[in-house]
Amino acid sequence: MMKKLWLTYWNNNPLAVKFTLVIIFLVTLAVTSVTGLSIYRERVYFRSQAEDQAQALLNSAASMVGTALVDEEEAVIAHYAEELLMLPNFTHVSFYDPNGKLMVEYGNGASEDQIAPELYNQSDPEFSWENDLLHATQGLWAGNDLMGAIDVQFETAPLLARETSLRDQGLIVASVTIFAGIIMAALLSRSVTGPLAELLQASRRVSQGDLSRDVAIDTNDEIGELARAFNDMVGSLNQSKEHLEHRVGERTLELEKANAKLQSQMAELEMTRQALQESEERFSLAAQGSNDGIWDWDLRTNYVYFSDRWKSMLGFEQDEISSSIEEWLSRVHQDDISQVRAELEAHLESNTHHFESEHRIQHMDGSYLWVLTRGLAVRDLEGRAYRMAGSQTDITERKKAEEQLLHDAFHDSLTGLPNRALFIDRVGRAIERAKRLGNYRFAVLFLDLDRFKVINDSLGHSVGDQLLIGIARRLELFLRSIDTVARLGGDEFVILLEDIDSVNDTSRVAHRILEELALPFYLDDQKVYTTVSIGIVHSTPSFERPEDILRDADIAMYRAKSLGRARFEIFETSMRTRVMARLAVETDLRRAIGFQEFKVHYQPIQDLKQDRIIG
Repeated sequence: MMKKLWLTYWNNNPLAVKFTLVIIFLVTLAVTSVTGLSIYRERVYFRSQAEDQAQALLNSAASMVGTALVDEEEAVIAHYAEELLMLPNFTHVSFYDPNGKLMVEYGNGASEDQIAPELYNQSDPEFSWENDLLHATQGLWAGNDLMGAIDVQFETAPLLARETSLRDQGLIVASVTIFAGIIMAALLSRSVTGPLAELLQASRRVSQGDLSRDVAIDTNDEIGELARAFNDMVGSLNQSKEHLEHRVGERTLELEKANAKLQSQMAELEMTRQALQESEERFSLAAQGSNDGIWDWDLRTNYVYFSDRWKSMLGFEQDEISSSIEEWLSRVHQDDISQVRAELEAHLESNTHHFESEHRIQHMDGSYLWVLTRGLAVRDLEGRAYRMAGSQTDITERKKAEEQLLHDAFHDSLTGLPNRALFIDRVGRAIERAKRLGNYRFAVLFLDLDRFKVINDSLGHSVGDQLLIGIARRLELFLRSIDTVARLGGDEFVILLEDIDSVNDTSRVAHRILEELALPFYLDDQKVYTTVSIGIVHSTPSFERPEDILRDADIAMYRAKSLGRARFEIFETSMRTRVMARLAVETDLRRAIGFQEFKVHYQPIQDLKQDRIIG
């Protein structure tokens, strides 16, 4: 509150009052500081003199009274005390034994009966000031032996009187100096603030447009120079004002002509603006209708404009993506970024007619979208690209559909296992690998369910399909990740075992399959049992085509069925020979029947004992 009142008082007073207050304050501060410092220095000096005198007396007492204290020679002690009391301002003296107990005291005043050892066990005296008295206490030593202690008392009234006199002199000097400061401030205010006030009034007239009056200050000091410069400035302003009014008239005519021309140009610009707005609306509608994101890359500044649709396609709001090309390239999948940069560079170097790239780009949630990005560069007269613009289309659903079509083309629709085409491809790769690596071996197992037609006819095709799915899942459980299990169709399954060590590995797998598939399946609350016949073919250098391996595995499987089912057989060359021979016989028989090459001959059966034909 006080601070606010003082600021209000200070701001509302003229400059003369402020000059006076500042000068009085500075003079008062200087005189008070000098006077106070002088009084303080005098007091310190007087006290130092008194303490030095007391210390000298105490040191002489140590040599003159120390032995007398030990021997308790009171006459010697009393004589020394009388000499001390005769000194100026000396009022009291006390003597103590080595234990700090009072022995004798002389003069005016009272002493303590017991003093603390720390007051006289030190080599220097202990001083204390109390009102107008100085107390000094010191131990009396003879060599390293403590004889006792002495306490003396001085009056400091003369010192205080000298301090009072010095303070009174300082106050007189301060009063005279402050009075002189007030007179000097008044003179300064009259000679400075008066002319400044007149200059202020003249400045206000100028600010209001009145340039007809000069400042009447005729002195040779700086303020006079300022007044003359002010008058010169007013004269120059008067001339400039007249010249400016003339120029304003001329410019007004010019501006009227320019305004008429500007009105005509504005009408043309309005027509151009409407045409541009219609063009922008058509472009905006086309971009929104295509549902594509638009981008525009200024290669000179590396500034890129991304449309709102481009940003929302990646899950971002309008102000969440900066205008840097890295906002696009940094989000491209690491497996695709090299291809995208190469295609961009190829188009910017005029190696392609346009830029087009299908790649993955990261969404804000961390997932990846498939996008088709197209663009076209704008080039200068020298063929250098300085701008490139294009679109970005979300093709994720199309890619998913393509992947699904590709998956369906190589997988069984019922079990999800690889189909014949994919299995043939993998067996073909295994054959090529075996040719390159001498120690690489593989095997193919051909599985056919026993009595599957009975299950279909008795329980229905729905249960049969569930059984096929259950068999596929069991086969997947215990096979390795490098192995392949596929369904050829119907109740036929095939397995590719890669990188095996010996025939025993294949036999163990076949035994495991027989055991797993012999366990019951629970389908529609029914317990269903089934067995499987397995044909096995091991890789040999003689195999060139995967179809030949499947053929031999099929032959071995039928050999297992003919030997009682629910077992496995390993293919041997003789199996194929028997099959080929049987096929040749069947073919020859069918051809002979067709060409009527058979003749019926009857062989009679004769009973020789009875001599008659019995058949």
